[in-house]
Amino acid sequence: MIDIAGLDVKYGAKKVLDAITLAADKGRFVGIIGPNGSGKTTLLKTISRVLEPSAGIITLDTIPLDRMKSRDLARSLAVVPQETGTGFDFSVRDVVLMGRYPYIGRFSKETAEDDRICCRAMELTGIAHLADRPITEISGGELQRTIIARALAQQPRHLLLDEATSHLDISHQVDILTTIKKLSKEIAVIGVFHDLNLAAYFCDEIMVIQSGKIVAAGPPEEILTPAMLQSIFDLDASVSIHPVTHKPVIVPLPKGMYKTGEDP
Repeated sequence: MIDIAGLDVKYGAKKVLDAITLAADKGRFVGIIGPNGSGKTTLLKTISRVLEPSAGIITLDTIPLDRMKSRDLARSLAVVPQETGTGFDFSVRDVVLMGRYPYIGRFSKETAEDDRICCRAMELTGIAHLADRPITEISGGELQRTIIARALAQQPRHLLLDEATSHLDISHQVDILTTIKKLSKEIAVIGVFHDLNLAAYFCDEIMVIQSGKIVAAGPPEEILTPAMLQSIFDLDASVSIHPVTHKPVIVPLPKGMYKTGEDP
């Protein structure tokens, strides 16, 4: 469980997160949405201890984040960032194997079990055929799937996704998120989403961040309303319940069209 209470984060004198309180339990996929610059990525960086809060507390399975050793944190928490550098000519397999480092001794080598876990992670993300390819020779979408596979190879109890599927084509977005949705039955997942329809379909709960504050939280069908989309995103939209998925479907509309019902 990820538990956050009264979290403040500052960049210099500017407060960018203000009194954030949330909980993500095992078995829950929590989606974070909000306009650009609202603090979504900052929140994930703080949970992963890249940034230090100015106030508040974060616990992972009741253990305060600031008391966890780095190796213990890496065994508990995996992160898939928006962007990943490709400065070295590692193979795809080597990058995925990095997810096993928290379990491998400093002077030890990976075991057959480590290899099995990595192979399974590559299969789940559809990159097994790329295992021996250098990451400098694969596409941006393939690289992102490699980073997701690395996170899965960590076998974390908590997973953070920062627009993790935004560089993938739609079929791979759905495949990856379907896999993560299945995994979320056993772990806690928090994901930042740019695509509201993906968030609506895959997430159990949606939290809306605006200007560093959580302004709404609840099931997708309660949160993703035309009024909320207008208020938070300055977006006119039609929201309906899909007859097959029974999830909200958002259709953006030209300004004023939702009220008038007229074509632009």
